[in-house]
Amino acid sequence: MSAARDGDAAAIAAAHDRLARHRALLANPERVIAPGAFWDVVALTSSSASQTRAFRARLDHLHARGALPGARERYVVITDPPGARIGSGGATIAVARELKSWFGDAWRDKRVFALHTGGYSERAPQHGTLGKAFAEVPMDCRGCGTPGTILEAQLVQLTPLAATLPPGVFVSCADVALEYGDVEKSLDEETRSAMKRGITALAHPSSVAIGEQHGVFACDEAEVKERVRAMRAGRKLAPLDCRRCLQKPTEQEMRGAGCVMRGYETEVDEWVLTDSCFHIGVEAVEALVELDERRRDVLAGCEICAYGDFMQPLGSDADTSYLDRIDHLASVTSSTHAESETRLRDARRAVADALRGRPLIVIPLFPSRFIHLGTIPEFLYHTTKDVQCLKSLPAPGIPVHMASYVADDFHQPADSVVMSSRIGIASSVGSGSCLVNCDIGRDVVIGANCAMYDVRLEDGTKVENGTFMCTLPITRERFSKRHRESGDDEIDDFSSSMSDCTSADDAVEFVTIVMATDDEVKSRTSSTLCGVPVRDAIDRLELDSGSVWMEGESSTTTLGRFYSVHQSAEESSRAALRMAHVVRSSENAAEYGRFERDHQQQVSISEVLRRYANHGALETHRHSLLRMVLSSTLRRMLETGLPASEWRHRAFNLTSLENELEMERGTVPFEAKTMHLISELLGETEAERLDVRSLRHRLDCSRVALSLALPGALDDARANLARILTESSTVSACGMLARSNMPVCSVRVAYPARFNLAGGWTDTPPYSLERPGAVLHVPGLVNGTKPIVAKLTRIDDPVVRLVMRDDVSGEEIREDVLHYGDLLPNRYSDPMTPFALHKAVLVQFWFREIIEISLEFGCNFIEPALHGKRLIAIDKPGVEIRTEVNLPKGSGLGTSSILAFAMLHAMYDFTYGTRLRPRFEEEDRIELTADVQWTDENGKVLDVEDDHRASPKEALKLSDIVNCVLVVEQMITTGGGWQDQVGGALNGLRLSLSKPSDRSFSPDYDYFPKYTYRLCEMDAPCARLLNSRFACVFTGTCRLAKTVCDSVVTTWQRRDIGVERALQQCADLATQMFEVFQAISKSSRESAATPNGSDCREEYLISRLGALLEEHKRVQQSLWSSIESPTIRAIYDALEPLSYGSFICGAGSGGHVIAFLKPSATRERVHDAVRACTGAPDARVVDVELIL
Repeated sequence: MSAARDGDAAAIAAAHDRLARHRALLANPERVIAPGAFWDVVALTSSSASQTRAFRARLDHLHARGALPGARERYVVITDPPGARIGSGGATIAVARELKSWFGDAWRDKRVFALHTGGYSERAPQHGTLGKAFAEVPMDCRGCGTPGTILEAQLVQLTPLAATLPPGVFVSCADVALEYGDVEKSLDEETRSAMKRGITALAHPSSVAIGEQHGVFACDEAEVKERVRAMRAGRKLAPLDCRRCLQKPTEQEMRGAGCVMRGYETEVDEWVLTDSCFHIGVEAVEALVELDERRRDVLAGCEICAYGDFMQPLGSDADTSYLDRIDHLASVTSSTHAESETRLRDARRAVADALRGRPLIVIPLFPSRFIHLGTIPEFLYHTTKDVQCLKSLPAPGIPVHMASYVADDFHQPADSVVMSSRIGIASSVGSGSCLVNCDIGRDVVIGANCAMYDVRLEDGTKVENGTFMCTLPITRERFSKRHRESGDDEIDDFSSSMSDCTSADDAVEFVTIVMATDDEVKSRTSSTLCGVPVRDAIDRLELDSGSVWMEGESSTTTLGRFYSVHQSAEESSRAALRMAHVVRSSENAAEYGRFERDHQQQVSISEVLRRYANHGALETHRHSLLRMVLSSTLRRMLETGLPASEWRHRAFNLTSLENELEMERGTVPFEAKTMHLISELLGETEAERLDVRSLRHRLDCSRVALSLALPGALDDARANLARILTESSTVSACGMLARSNMPVCSVRVAYPARFNLAGGWTDTPPYSLERPGAVLHVPGLVNGTKPIVAKLTRIDDPVVRLVMRDDVSGEEIREDVLHYGDLLPNRYSDPMTPFALHKAVLVQFWFREIIEISLEFGCNFIEPALHGKRLIAIDKPGVEIRTEVNLPKGSGLGTSSILAFAMLHAMYDFTYGTRLRPRFEEEDRIELTADVQWTDENGKVLDVEDDHRASPKEALKLSDIVNCVLVVEQMITTGGGWQDQVGGALNGLRLSLSKPSDRSFSPDYDYFPKYTYRLCEMDAPCARLLNSRFACVFTGTCRLAKTVCDSVVTTWQRRDIGVERALQQCADLATQMFEVFQAISKSSRESAATPNGSDCREEYLISRLGALLEEHKRVQQSLWSSIESPTIRAIYDALEPLSYGSFICGAGSGGHVIAFLKPSATRERVHDAVRACTGAPDARVVDVELIL
């Protein structure tokens, strides 16, 4: 009713509050629920064993996806006894009987929610297969963007009553929804005692016309009006005593019983209190159970109505005239077998005797509304055009668009619903239409007021206004002449369950039920098909009535065998629309009749729902469609380049991907996790155009996981990237360690540090695999030495001995690596583990077969087999790898990457007995910055030249080694880029450039970037000038690059807002700074020729370098605040008066700060400024000489 608008707003607010509380229950990871906060038992009733199995499977599905609060054991399905129908009353008694057998006397303390879901929903066949309780509604109960079910919606709406009502059984039906505000939670003891003894019903203000179709309560009119005044004043409403309950009364009966009142919305409007759900107190429940135990023979075979037969005997002035009526209380069905009138009256009297005299309490819900959803027109109207209903569910938005993928040009009318569907380009849907679990092709036109469920429509399909369609999978083996010739109006259910038919090998076929949304389908005298009387429809279809209904069957739409069986859902939909067109227009009837007769298989709605429907296949279809919707949605997110922050906003159903992954995770072999599952999902739409092994596909998988913040996404994305690069690497000298005929006994390699000036992070995968990168860097001596050293020495022991100095104690530590099992990934994946870097280099160059086996079989599988296998035969010499880094760990000067490069250099020389002189791609060999010393077994230094003993295959390109180090960084999970090793290995100031491989869309495993290097040549005066104006300060703090790198990589993979632009700016700044250095070099050469006049220009250019450093610092800091720390900022502040600009090297957050000094800044002033910096007490100036 339309007055009390403030109350409507209160009802909507209360609905949102109930939804929030329900989601809070679901969010409890342990699913532990406080007493009274939820129902102790949620019992669904079913009418057959097969339906029970299907319902239990659905409960398993929902609970596994986190849609149901509490433990799975709370949710039960109770089957009606076989035989004649027992009605909602008999089913309620069955629930109570089962509770008593399960819990014994403890059942009296239970609050039970009983949802009547039995029956096959022939008036709304879209819900008949999986059950009305699991019908999808436009309500996001879980907060993950997917439609809820009637069961979930009722738990949201009615669970708050569990804390108000005493123990007992709360009864509801699966074809209703409620709108109401809050209820009184504090009840006096007298009221609670009455509730325990009798029945407490929810009551709603309704029109007299609505009252004629429902139960109506007769209460004291003065008390009712007092409750109306309380509602208007915003007060809680106390319960009412009810003197009489009428079931589906006439207007005259309502007026005679004093049920009709005035003045709810206006002074003159007439209204009544109607029923919806009700609560049976424990003592009343016990009375019904005792009745069942004592007089089960009287109740057996009778259809008892929980509403009419339980509530009409109650109240102080109960009307007992109903006991002699049998009309509307035993529902009219398509059956030809009527119940015995005498038995029905006897059963009704027995129930009345058991309950008579007990109190009937009414909880007035003002304002409120009871919404019936049992028929197609009702469900369609309330979920599309009834805005108040949608707001009170509450629906997530209007128009309702949930868990669906639609083409960009799709326009959805405001009064339409699209749920769990996929809609192609240039397709449209009319006003008042609802699409659920549909796959709609291109150029499809769906008219107004259509209801479409589980339908697949081919390109170009037209659907007329007011059409209902539902496609259901069936199992072929169910057809037999025995069934067709049974002649029973009521089709018995098979003892074997269609829900068991879930195998992909089952012979599944399809039937599409088509009719008008407002067809009358169960009337013996006036049933219609597509708006035409069924007898006329048969004539138009030129079908034989003897084949449509068997002898003795009623001529109803539900029993008519109009629907043909087909091999595919698309073919089934096409045939159904053809049939509907013939019925409506009489066109091509002869052709259609021949077509159908050729098929020889026609079935009825009742047969499909009760006998042939394959529950498992329907679930499989919906699950497949869900995956296609998710896949298409993900592809759109990826292709449009949306930042992760907008993904859920643009497609909130992506939240459900986490549940999807959790459901599938247990089915994946050994260690495969999120990446495997997302790969499958993306591959469903792109398999033909993009190989799932390609770089593009694999990086997309990581991007999806990180953008949706799926569990374990960071670790999985890191592992995925490491696998991509590891598979791409080809540098290896497997088996070469056994060579012992070389004169070299020891190789020592020393490299300088690397100072990066601009472009950092553009070299880091996966950015460098997808976008061009540019880094400006220069090598440098620290304290006059090359501080990064690797030395290999042949030893007698058949081991690989690793030796280094401990960073904390300064003492020498060592480890002997004997077996292959010592080099499995779990031995080096933690970069804080001693020798993690060393072991990764060993595996990458000398023992790469370990990587290949690990990638194929997984570490856990192969570890036992490799544990005892020796790396070096017992009769062969071993090798000692000794490293030394005279820089703090985490210095930001590229030490780990350069050390890996140094070890690879030494291992190459040691293995092949020749000097490493890598090539620039196909160009001449180049000299590295390394100091290399070879000695023989007597300690004599050898003067070894490149004697070309390395074969062409063994003569490496520089990019091979650079990429090898890049892989090593991935193996130890620090995830660095390519600039460190390049910056430390090559002489001079260089602008190193990379561009992505052109094979990123192919499965060729050659995904590394392509590199070019530009050298800025400088004369000695220029080098001296720049070194005199360059300062380096150790902050006194160190950091693990992994932490910062993970942050940067993640922001790129999520495409966070601004990250791509920032990285492009970093690369641009590197190029600009390189050009400034070139200008300084040119100016220096010119000043040598003309000594006067160049100083000012050079000073301007150095100041320009400082300004570019500052700009680079600002860009990186704006996105990755972790790069800076209070200590670093303090050093920046200390250097500001002395420098044109400063910047933190490497990953930031610690390590070394560099600066370009002003001419007035002497070394002494820099030292003084750093010593005076209280914010960085451990900072110190470092003596650096750039190798220019």
